Amino acid sequence: MTGKACCLSTQQTIADYIEQHCLKDDSIVLAQASMAPAVKRLPEALQHKVLTIPALCIQYLIAQLAGE
Repeated sequence: MTGKACCLSTQQTIADYIEQHCLKDDSIVLAQASMAPAVKRLPEALQHKVLTIPALCIQYLIAQLAGE
């Protein structure tokens, strides 16, 4: 498998996992920048739930720890 095909496969695997296991979640945090391209492979209805910007991920996690 070439590098590009491997990346596309990984992105699809991440997107598939989110669709299979995270539908009921309010937010989905993808804290690794390398995971962010997978968002493009999700249906639009799920894309808005995914946090990929580091500052937003940190704010969300802090809020969760604080019990907000």
